[in-house]
Amino acid sequence: MRLWKKTMLFGLCLPVLALSACSSGSGTGGDQGDKTPTTAPKQISNDPVTLTIYYYGGDLTDEEFQTYFVKPVGAKYPHLTLKLVRNAPGTKLEDLVASGATPDLIYSPKGYMEDFIGLSIVQDLDSFVREQKMDLSRFEPVTIDSLKSYAPKYNMIALPFSYNNSALFYNKDIFDKFGVPYPVDKMTWDEVIELGKRISRKDGDTFYKAMYPSQITQFASQFAVPYTDPKTGAPTLERDDWKKAATYFKRIYDLPENRGTKLNNFFVERDVAMYAGVTTYTFGQVKELMGKGTPLGWDMVSYPNFPETKGQSMALDSLVLLMTSTSKYKDQVFRVMDVVTSNDSQLALSKVGRMPALKDPQLKAAFGSDNPALQGKNVKSLFLNTPPVQNLGQYDLEVLRLLNTLQPKLINDEEDVNTFLRNASEQAKLKIEEKKAASR
Repeated sequence: MRLWKKTMLFGLCLPVLALSACSSGSGTGGDQGDKTPTTAPKQISNDPVTLTIYYYGGDLTDEEFQTYFVKPVGAKYPHLTLKLVRNAPGTKLEDLVASGATPDLIYSPKGYMEDFIGLSIVQDLDSFVREQKMDLSRFEPVTIDSLKSYAPKYNMIALPFSYNNSALFYNKDIFDKFGVPYPVDKMTWDEVIELGKRISRKDGDTFYKAMYPSQITQFASQFAVPYTDPKTGAPTLERDDWKKAATYFKRIYDLPENRGTKLNNFFVERDVAMYAGVTTYTFGQVKELMGKGTPLGWDMVSYPNFPETKGQSMALDSLVLLMTSTSKYKDQVFRVMDVVTSNDSQLALSKVGRMPALKDPQLKAAFGSDNPALQGKNVKSLFLNTPPVQNLGQYDLEVLRLLNTLQPKLINDEEDVNTFLRNASEQAKLKIEEKKAASR
């Protein structure tokens, strides 16, 4: 009987172990547990508020803003009104900050973080994440990892909204015209270049060119190469991985008549067979062409690799949401961030062909299902590679922008690879020194 009583007492203790200690000794456990202070949920005003969301860059049409922001936020929080301001003459972010009209929330590619840090308008989200018990494990790990490089100053500098994946897109009509096999998943850059040679030819008055590889900084991002040394701030453009990326970039442009290729050659003039680029822009273009009654005969395969970058695409190009430190309505702003990163909102993104920031397999399974331009396309190829994280330091944006400006010198044979990178490095040093001097 005594054994039975002890067993019963032990069983009764189990449900309340988290709140108080079951003790047969001092008898203080339960009383002390009752005195443990509890934190009341934070009360957030439901008064009508207008929040300004600033579009700094990336892909977000007015229609998408209504679909992914205004409607879902309004459905849950009807007292919140969202106003979109775009990055344009007269509404440049630095001018708004200087005039005291800093927006509440910024929508931007993650790569521009240093611009916002330089303006001293960044709000660390760490306390909001903890207070609202937001589960960051729901997000694709790479999207969260890419934001951790700003710690410890900013433990959570922003929240991921979506991200751009990359692929090799191709014009099926051109390949069919010349009887050349289509590209396939998991090709190497050497294989793509050889395929480009088979396509390059003149037919009638048109010269069909191999491919548009995007800008050199996008092409090289597969190596996740830094632009500057994180410790010294010195340019790193003469590293071996930069040299390899620049060499292959040059090889592509050296294909017959390929030097003048632009994006329009793929989407409008349709005399370029392949385009290595990002998904969000491409899907928007092909959908628009379909709507105009001039559909493009296209498909895609996984982004090509170097031996050293097997399984990787272009570096992560995430679109993020950043709360400004000057906002008077930070709690309301975080509510907006919570809604647009919910499963329902992210599912809507995925269905139209935008890569969701969340890792839920159901979101990937639904990818592109509501986008007529993606029906019958090789969407599974987008999930064969993982975008590496390329962290941009304090001066990396300066070097990135400089390199894109200088790339015609390499493309047009004005400089060989070594000379191009050496001269770019020297100019980058001057740019960095100018920025350092301006901040003193």
